[in-house]
Amino acid sequence: MGGIECDSALRLFGRALAVAWRMAEEVASRPLAQRFGPDCAAQIQRLDYQTSVL
Repeated sequence: MGGIECDSALRLFGRALAVAWRMAEEVASRPLAQRFGPDCAAQIQRLDYQTSVL
């Protein structure tokens, strides 16, 4: 992988990591009662997928 491709991959990884971090913070900021709802469960599944591809 050349320098430009490596830089692009690193930027993409950094953006994906920032998105995952924001998603985790959003889930953590919810009141405990809301964390058991279907909306939060779907968000946690998306976060799980996001972190698995990192």
